[in-house]
Amino acid sequence: VVPEDEDKEKHVEILVVRRVPLVGWFVLASATALQASGALVFAGASKSGIDLEASTLWRPMAASISVLPLVLVRRFLSYEKETPPEVGVKDVAFPLAFGSVAFFFANAAYQAAFALTSSPNNVVLLGALTPVFVVLARAAKVFGTVPNGGEVLGTAISLLGALLCGIFSPESGDDDAEERPQQDGENRPVAAMLLCIFSVCCHACYSMANKNCRPVLAGPDLHLFRNLSSAAINIALQFTLEPAKASKCFFSMDPQHGAFGFLSKARLPTYLYCGLAVDTGGTMGYVVALAYFDPLVTTIAS
Repeated sequence: VVPEDEDKEKHVEILVVRRVPLVGWFVLASATALQASGALVFAGASKSGIDLEASTLWRPMAASISVLPLVLVRRFLSYEKETPPEVGVKDVAFPLAFGSVAFFFANAAYQAAFALTSSPNNVVLLGALTPVFVVLARAAKVFGTVPNGGEVLGTAISLLGALLCGIFSPESGDDDAEERPQQDGENRPVAAMLLCIFSVCCHACYSMANKNCRPVLAGPDLHLFRNLSSAAINIALQFTLEPAKASKCFFSMDPQHGAFGFLSKARLPTYLYCGLAVDTGGTMGYVVALAYFDPLVTTIAS
């Protein structure tokens, strides 16, 4: 509204309505379907006797190799066209570093939970708690704005859906218990549950950190950085905690223990699918979707 009298203060009101394009919904739906299939990969790995240290390293390495060609092609094609962002990497240094640590622990704890439980379904269903941590962070004004009633209701509906899936899903714990190699002769369901809760907390943290990084880094670039950082953290921890074992296995392609065991004939098909579909199509899909959605929406979808 602009008054006709020029001596008065001019006041302009602009109403901006944001709508998610169809491509945004397609990316989100595709990422949800592809990442959900990862539970089968991790449950299978926990039954086949693969070292947990190796399997938690294989995933980010396979993901990095899978997305690297996309990053290089994108850089080559857009080298002359990209406009420098208003903020630089140094302005998002904290969410970049913090998100990488949270990304590592989220994935490592999730895979460790599969290794300790006899009921993989419970691990998957506990993943539905991720949006709760996002809601709590926003309610505490740690990230973003206070969630509105619709967002809280959406979170509640997603939890109800997970609960119904848990109630009506077939119980497969006894069969899994027979097939899964057990540590110290027993399963550790409580430890698995705590690891899963810790994982979803870290998942919420890196999802919120990714939202802050997206104005600076494109989805493929951020995804590559997260996975390379995760692999580096894994290697550093292994050489710090078990230097003798890490030195012996680092250049090995042993399908049970080697750092490059995912490239062996026995593991390559599984981890090729994990790198291309579960992580590049799924995890990176959620990172790309953050250009259109709040982290609350992507965590509900996941």
